[in-house]
Amino acid sequence: MVVILKKNADAGKIRALLQQIDTLGVQTNYSEGTQTTVIGLIGDTSKVDEYAVRANDIVENVRRISEPFKAAN
Repeated sequence: MVVILKKNADAGKIRALLQQIDTLGVQTNYSEGTQTTVIGLIGDTSKVDEYAVRANDIVENVRRISEPFKAAN
């Protein structure tokens, strides 16, 4: 999963978002570029509610890299 942040997002709000994501049991990879800043989520992102992350006011978009895996019997 990749979280794309809005331009000029407040550093304090970014730290809070990173801490919020870390409490979900996934690792984060923060990458700040000249045009776009992204947070890559590493691990089992099936337990991450993308709509809750998207509701954060500094988040521009959330994209899943792969669909959550559903175990079959």
